[in-house]
Amino acid sequence: MEERIHELEEKLQNVGYTGIKGSGIKLSGYVDTSYLVNLRGNNGSSPTAGAGGPAFGNSANFGNGRIFDVQQDEFTLHAVKLTLEKDKDDSDFPAGFRVDLLYGADANQLNNRGIATAFGARDNFENDSDFFLEQAYITLGLPVGDGVNVTIGKTVTLLGYEIIESPAQSNFSRSFGFGLYPFTQTGVVFGYQILDCCTVNLGMVNGVNDSDFGVSAVNGAGNSNTEFMGVGRADITSPDDWSASVGKFTLGIAGLFGNDSTVDVTAGVPGASGTNQADNGTSISMIDVPGTWTKVFGHEPLSLGFEFFMRQMDRRTVLAANNTREDDQDDTTAALYAKYQVTDWLYFAGRGEYWYADDRSAGAAGIFSTGPGAAPGLGTASGNHISVWEGTLTAGFNVWKDTLVRLEYRHDEVGGKDNGFINEQSLNNTGGPQLRRGQDTIAVNVAYSF
Repeated sequence: MEERIHELEEKLQNVGYTGIKGSGIKLSGYVDTSYLVNLRGNNGSSPTAGAGGPAFGNSANFGNGRIFDVQQDEFTLHAVKLTLEKDKDDSDFPAGFRVDLLYGADANQLNNRGIATAFGARDNFENDSDFFLEQAYITLGLPVGDGVNVTIGKTVTLLGYEIIESPAQSNFSRSFGFGLYPFTQTGVVFGYQILDCCTVNLGMVNGVNDSDFGVSAVNGAGNSNTEFMGVGRADITSPDDWSASVGKFTLGIAGLFGNDSTVDVTAGVPGASGTNQADNGTSISMIDVPGTWTKVFGHEPLSLGFEFFMRQMDRRTVLAANNTREDDQDDTTAALYAKYQVTDWLYFAGRGEYWYADDRSAGAAGIFSTGPGAAPGLGTASGNHISVWEGTLTAGFNVWKDTLVRLEYRHDEVGGKDNGFINEQSLNNTGGPQLRRGQDTIAVNVAYSF
């Protein structure tokens, strides 16, 4: 876990710190804003009921399938972040802490991590507050071997290539894969550096549907996950003497396994016991393999990266009284990354991604499927998948001190003539919204770090 935190700190190494005198406590953060234009029309930034069509609800995610860049054709205050932290001291039994608090549109999205259970409806795991407690944990050192690092509390997930902190990203928008694994976890993680090139973290955390404090209340009192999940990550780095000629490699292997819910509908009608058809997970497993290659063949301006992610969830769908259907919901994503630092103040970055999406997962991200002449809706059959691609190009400018300005173009494409993003401005022949297979967005992002 300590290695994961250090990785985040390295990405934010240009951030200045203001300490609280005499305490060893450091204060840092950033302010992140943007303006985004959807070149193919407003795909549901402010969803409303269409004439003769179904209500869209009030989730901007139904429009463009994004994670944080969901407000279209308007200015957005994504986040004001404040971090308080104190590193472990040099004693035999060292201790430290860290707290990260977010305010803004990103916090609202993080608070609403629900699954789309029906067209125009979402199942919120927490609330719609504009404040979000990203991390709050204590670190303890144990004098075992070369030292065991113990992290207790709420932390960012061990999975993933991309992270929540926008200024630490080369690209402004996040990948589709970023939205498939949990952003945070609450529990305990033990970290140990086995060799100079290998760090291992193993832990036990609350279920992925649980709130900050370990108590879940999805759809009222149902789906309270009282079982723990196992999480782990190993990071392997290349020897330092490779850096000059070959470059530096970093390979991570992470996984999360356990039960997603202890309250499953096994009889009766959908919605019994406070759950619904989309909440009836019995087990969940995630495997993530991210990697980076910096100073490619000794060429310092160029860095490359990749991520391969798989998620599998058991689903028990109620068909009628005492009649259920068992099937899996599985997703696979693959992404490639590249960044070239042209000068001290200019870089170019790109990302290409493919998502082999379960239609239920696609529906949760705002990508719907429909038959000819039918209204859009969530897929319900076992094993239906939708192919989704995205390509992103970003130019980053560090002209002003401590300020990152990014200009980004992104194209998303949904496979299949009956699949796509909802466009609230056009109705089909049934009075429902049209689906658009592709969308193009341009974003201007400004982030100041302190």
